[in-house]
Amino acid sequence: MYKVKLDGYVLYHADHPSAMLTDPVLELEPGYAGVFTATVPPDNPLYDRICCRKSMVSVFRNNREIFYGEVRKVPNIDRYRNKQIYCTGALSFLADSIQPQAEYHDISPAALLGKMLEIHNSQVETRKQIKLGYVSVTDPNNSLYRYTNYENTLEAIREKLVNRLGGYLRLRHVDDQLILDWVSIEQYGSYSTQPIEFGLNLLDYSETTSAEDVVTALIPFGATLEGESEIEALEKRVDITSVNDGKNYVFSQDAVDQFGWVWATNTWDDVTVPANLKAKAEEWLSSTQFETMSLTLTAADLSELGHDYDAFAEGDRIHCLAKPYGMDIVLPVMKLTIPLQNPAGRTLELSSKQQKTYTSQQSAVRNQLRSEQNDAISISNRNIQISIDNLTAMMTGAKGGYKLTEYDEDGRWLRDLYMDTPDKTTAKRIMQINKDGIAASTTGYEGPYTVGITVDGQILGSWIAANSIDTNQLSIGLNNWIKGTDDGIASKVEKDGIISAINQSSEEVAIQAQRINLNGAITANNYFKIKTDGSMEAIAGQIGGFNINSDYIAFGDWTHASNWLSMCTPHGGAGDVYLGKGGISTDSFDGQSGSIVRSIKMTEGTIGFYKGAYECGFVGVSDSNEIRMSLMDKEKNNILNVHHDWLELPVFTQVSGDLSVLGSKARCVKTRDYGERKLYAYETPAPYFGDIGEGMIAEDGLCYVSIDPVFAQCVSLESYQVFLQAYGSGEIALTGRYSDHFVVSGTPGLSFGWEIKAKQIDYDQLRMTEERGQVDTSTTNYGAEAASYLTSITEGRITT
Repeated sequence: MYKVKLDGYVLYHADHPSAMLTDPVLELEPGYAGVFTATVPPDNPLYDRICCRKSMVSVFRNNREIFYGEVRKVPNIDRYRNKQIYCTGALSFLADSIQPQAEYHDISPAALLGKMLEIHNSQVETRKQIKLGYVSVTDPNNSLYRYTNYENTLEAIREKLVNRLGGYLRLRHVDDQLILDWVSIEQYGSYSTQPIEFGLNLLDYSETTSAEDVVTALIPFGATLEGESEIEALEKRVDITSVNDGKNYVFSQDAVDQFGWVWATNTWDDVTVPANLKAKAEEWLSSTQFETMSLTLTAADLSELGHDYDAFAEGDRIHCLAKPYGMDIVLPVMKLTIPLQNPAGRTLELSSKQQKTYTSQQSAVRNQLRSEQNDAISISNRNIQISIDNLTAMMTGAKGGYKLTEYDEDGRWLRDLYMDTPDKTTAKRIMQINKDGIAASTTGYEGPYTVGITVDGQILGSWIAANSIDTNQLSIGLNNWIKGTDDGIASKVEKDGIISAINQSSEEVAIQAQRINLNGAITANNYFKIKTDGSMEAIAGQIGGFNINSDYIAFGDWTHASNWLSMCTPHGGAGDVYLGKGGISTDSFDGQSGSIVRSIKMTEGTIGFYKGAYECGFVGVSDSNEIRMSLMDKEKNNILNVHHDWLELPVFTQVSGDLSVLGSKARCVKTRDYGERKLYAYETPAPYFGDIGEGMIAEDGLCYVSIDPVFAQCVSLESYQVFLQAYGSGEIALTGRYSDHFVVSGTPGLSFGWEIKAKQIDYDQLRMTEERGQVDTSTTNYGAEAASYLTSITEGRITT
């Protein structure tokens, strides 16, 4: 049963005859605001209470709110006064605020999201404010480097965070408070306890996969084995023959029985253990190869498959089986379309088109940490507090899961498993407690377990957050150690006979090694930085004879002053050149007075032109990254603006010569209610001018209409056209056209309107002439050509 409320009052309910809507439809997707549309008839009690950008709409399914949003627009009201409404979810409130220009570094994803929400909340009213909830998405270093530049907050969050790190935004409406989570798809919804079992009809529901795409047998390859290839030109890789009865392939018997042997290969470059390679191959055959599949099911389809449509929500994960295809995969609900009044039209889409899975995020974390060996042991208080807040939100805001207690053959307690699905063979997120410790895995029961505490005091984790670690010795790996002594800290790394030592005292830190390989960003007192992209920042230095600091560069005859590097000559008109933080400047001087006559300055993507002390123009890139040119007067009023697709002349403009326009011609007029609107020019095959007026037939049945004398000198009146329109019943006719007036006859007392059209004087021979483009007249002497022509036609005709 569905119900819709407007600002807390019932707008729609199937049992209320007056609270009715037409075609109410709700669309929901993980990570997006959602959309609700409907048509409100005029007899609905809340018809007149609907206010755009103010009214809040809630949609309930069995008394559970599944949508909360705002009426954004009323796109149409038909002739029967039925009012269409378009509502977007409250997540769209984030598009109502702007993130200013800012630079963020060394900040965790959760902290940056929190900062953006703080800025959003400072700009909007209370009902649009959003609190930071649970954040599970991480970055390998938990240290982001981002810019914001006047994007709306929703756009900034998507571009700077979600699109780069993955995960989904989930907005919760709890006790009139909006709470934003940023989680993986595994944490977004719930796990369905009842699987959907397809038969051969699986592909009837798929728009992305056909029987031609199904693989029934797979040959897997792992990491390259250096120097072991039997063919010099080819490389040998890890295979599964040693753990698979001598066979280098895996297959699905059910799929082979149905489709025959369909072979394929796949390579995992980072897998070095044959048993792990076999496990990945079997997983690929049963699930990974189906990850591109997208299934669209209607309520009727689900009913036939033994399921209730209303049992599903966006983001829920459903165990999908198709034995004939060998498919065994968990697919999330990526879209719900719910026509509230049409059960047969309800659909859901199952798809693995996820932005980034939680597992892949954690794998990236571990690989990055292993490659960089990041052993930092000091974390800022802000990041610690964020970690505490995030852990609190995780513990207090988590949805329900499943607990399984296992016993050995003697009935003794073995372990407790806390899982995201009821079956440990399908669960991905598992926490296990046994007599040896506590451990957690995000890849299933078989592990690996990447977080844990053992009873003998060992702590394992991809990331440890602490204000400090106080210990006599911190051991890293088998041959790595860091230990404290009375003189300082000494650390040592030993591998294959290469020994590196770091010795620290109160005076210095000494590093001894055959080679030093530094990965990641390097900072020295914030004055010297080597970034991960290979670029370097330094406050000052000397390179190849150049003296460099934050204000200038000096070399040879070049000198510096007032933050500029200059090469100057005496004021004799030759000019000076300056380079500095402000850009590049060239000045030309008056040899008599020594004052600047004109100069050019190039700064921040802009070239400026100066005459004397004032700027008279520039060419450059605007804030919206468009090429722009402007010319200005002494008061800096623009007299010419040229953009990439338009030209603005904000002063009186006169064109001497022909003007051809390939597009439309229009005047912009400011209206009281509709803003600025364009009124387009009326064009004719010949250059006509026109005049319009009104007249009245006199008692003698005639009306003499004078032609405006100024208008008469603009047109050729040897032939012109007059058009008449009677304003009432009666007769009118044009009875005479003269050079200074025309005569209209008709019913006495009858008012009429007239319009006269005549060709422009001296242009009356033109008619739809061919456009020939611009003619170069720069080298033509029309006076000399005219004199030559006159001489040629008069020779022999003049006698003395």
